[in-house]
Amino acid sequence: MDDKQVLGAINSDLFGIPANRVIYLEGKSDPVLFFGLLGLPQPPSGVFVHRGTLVKGFSASDGSGNTAVRRYVEVGHTKFAGRVFGVVDGDGQELAALTPQFDAPHTGPLFAWKAYSIESLLPQLAWPTGHWGVAPNWQVELAVYAPYVAINRLHQKLARRLETLKLHKHRNPVSGQQLEKAADVEAALQADKGLLAGFDVAKEFGDEITRFQVALAKSVEEGLVLLNGKWLLRHFLVERLGRTPDHWAQEWGMHAESIGGLPAVRDFWQRITGAVP
Repeated sequence: MDDKQVLGAINSDLFGIPANRVIYLEGKSDPVLFFGLLGLPQPPSGVFVHRGTLVKGFSASDGSGNTAVRRYVEVGHTKFAGRVFGVVDGDGQELAALTPQFDAPHTGPLFAWKAYSIESLLPQLAWPTGHWGVAPNWQVELAVYAPYVAINRLHQKLARRLETLKLHKHRNPVSGQQLEKAADVEAALQADKGLLAGFDVAKEFGDEITRFQVALAKSVEEGLVLLNGKWLLRHFLVERLGRTPDHWAQEWGMHAESIGGLPAVRDFWQRITGAVP
């Protein structure tokens, strides 16, 4: 989509409801959890609007949710300043780097969760009683995901290097553009070949295992900036209690609402809207 199309989509979101402002999130199911973290009930219509604020998540067909949120906020801010906001996932950044991107006095328009993803905030809530069973010791239970955290961190490191080398995706000749010359490509690879030379994947994997273990031992919050929170719904709860990830997203959202949400998310809402949820 070009800028004109993006502005058209934002215009529809603001005036089709109508809404005073819109908050964009990365995933289609994110508004379910977001409303719960605000301490709000799920809207029966499936359209997440509260007191003039529309909350909208992007679907897989929109491409990268992170890219879409950033694009809509950047383009929308040019015409609808103070009315278009967005929150992206932390995606493994350090907690110290994420905190100033979310907490006061930051006013946006772009924010980042102080966690790997919005799902990673759920363990900060009190554990539901009843059929959910005994509350987990998160610092013990999450430790088993260390290999997956480490592998994904390696992937990110290598992806950045491959992107610099322009080896991160297939390249095809494009009509109207000058064809690349072998000598130019080789020269570029020669200049940056050190990015891959000497990259000890086994050592890097071990270092990332230790990094996650140290963070998790320090606090659950520190561990959850490194662990993909979607695993909590797609694996942890499914393995422990059965059902489907969508079921647990709905149920955890309703539980969050029943206990009044998460203070940090409610404060975020108040800074944007000027009113308590």
